[in-house]
Amino acid sequence: MPPIAMRIAYVGTRYRGYQRQPGGKTVEDQLEKALRETGTIKSLRDAGYSCSGRTDRGSHAICQIVRIETEMDEPGGSWLSMLNFRLPRDIVVLGARVVPETFDPRRDAVLREYTYYQPKLSPLDLDTMRKGAELLIGTHSFHNFSKAERGRCPVRTIYGITIEDLGAALEYRIRAKSFLWKMVRKIVTALHQLGTGRLGLEEVKKMLEPGYTARPGLEPQPPQGLVLTRVEYPDVFIPVDIAAEKRFKKYLFSEVSHGLGLHLALQAMLKKL
Repeated sequence: MPPIAMRIAYVGTRYRGYQRQPGGKTVEDQLEKALRETGTIKSLRDAGYSCSGRTDRGSHAICQIVRIETEMDEPGGSWLSMLNFRLPRDIVVLGARVVPETFDPRRDAVLREYTYYQPKLSPLDLDTMRKGAELLIGTHSFHNFSKAERGRCPVRTIYGITIEDLGAALEYRIRAKSFLWKMVRKIVTALHQLGTGRLGLEEVKKMLEPGYTARPGLEPQPPQGLVLTRVEYPDVFIPVDIAAEKRFKKYLFSEVSHGLGLHLALQAMLKKL
């Protein structure tokens, strides 16, 4: 049986990131448990498992792609329903399909898109922020915009950055073939500092120079606002199962309702103090 690829969505608030690690519950742990319980695999290691990338602790995804090898027939709706039944409500497999033997969800991706949502707590110079975003587009060394990893080249190519004013928040969309650790969240910090006047465009230009190290360095924005929204491949598309999508939307709606109630209560408390 050829391998299958799955598209996974999750709210990462309760997890220590996507990738398995000692000492904490991760999305990957929950996925393996459900796949074992349904008889799909014995373990991720034995199943030739790979994924499109890791996401930070507390961040989210609607398009994490994973590959596994299994002896089952082509994945269908009943298997998907059974798998999602065994997953926590904040994780769902949105769809699955058979893929070529050579498919690698990490190396074969031609585009990844992260979206970051940031509360707008003070006036910002959006024109300067967008000029700064234009400076970052293209191929550069992003050593000042990421957390250093030994042996990993800091050069990346950003295809596009957009900043949308949603009223109470800003939406940043950043597209590239691949990203460095904490790169998106540090880029958002730099753009926000441009908007407040704390950082200038000339400094951003210098931060892209390979031999320049900014002091102090950029602190990453909190992970809670980060969502992996797209991963694209030249020849592989995973359709979304309607029932799985409905299940996840129901969960998201309940979380939004709860969060809005909490937000309003905290606002009222602030006003009364």
